[in-house]
Amino acid sequence: VPLASPDSAPVVAPVQITAASVQTVESDTGRSNCGSRGHPHFCRRPCVCFAKGHCKSGDACEYCHFTHAKSPSFNKWERAMIPNMDTGTLCSVFLPHIRHAVETTQIEGTRIIEIIEALATASADEVSGTQADGLKQLHRTLRKFALPALLDQIIRRVSSQTATLLRDEIETLRTTQPSCRE
Repeated sequence: VPLASPDSAPVVAPVQITAASVQTVESDTGRSNCGSRGHPHFCRRPCVCFAKGHCKSGDACEYCHFTHAKSPSFNKWERAMIPNMDTGTLCSVFLPHIRHAVETTQIEGTRIIEIIEALATASADEVSGTQADGLKQLHRTLRKFALPALLDQIIRRVSSQTATLLRDEIETLRTTQPSCRE
């Protein structure tokens, strides 16, 4: 049974990130910190202290000072299924969603896709009926994840050298994004 293709993902209008569309935030608001750089697609996770109204780190804080939508999560079956996949299968399953996330955010993610493609195996195209039903649900869940969250799942499983390559690519994308926006 073939995996769901990226064509089965819902059509989402691309997000164009341009300097004109970005709201510049002044330093005195406490939101222009380095952790907020690349918001909303590539920023760091939200700052818990800022959300409570008292981030002592201010502009030096490495966490995002903007509001974030609730992150999607895996159900119990998916949490059990993902660790049992080999890295090549995991990359094959995640790859269409990574491509979709790169396309919808209109970023230059060619290098990230090349790295994941090199890790992906063709074995993910043939799965048993029970696994195929589970993969359909997994694909529905993966469609909800942002690119950094998808990549984080892969980074946890690959060699330290490949993880470093992916982290460096993410950081490059994050730092080349226009200033923070809400």
